[in-house]
Amino acid sequence: MKDYEVIYVVLANGVIGKVKSICTCDECKRRGETELFIDSIKGEYLDCIRFSELFDKNVVLNIGYTIHELSNHHLQEDINHMIAEIYQQELLNATTNSNNSQDKKG
Repeated sequence: MKDYEVIYVVLANGVIGKVKSICTCDECKRRGETELFIDSIKGEYLDCIRFSELFDKNVVLNIGYTIHELSNHHLQEDINHMIAEIYQQELLNATTNSNNSQDKKG
């Protein structure tokens, strides 16, 4: 798992959380989909969701880099989805390349 810049989410139950880490384990790579671990603002574990669930309004109502952004409705949902897909693919590619270079050293 890797730590990243804080991304806040509003879960379907109305609870505000933040992405603690993104899993890129072998199972995630095999599936072609990362998992995000969501903690509360206080740092307590809330949920683990698949990347695809970020855009499922039954799981996540909103995403933002600041708490203020969570109160704004994003009309660019399709653009956000496309950008997130690109980021996920780059993340999976980067971890695969990193693992391949470590295999060659060993």
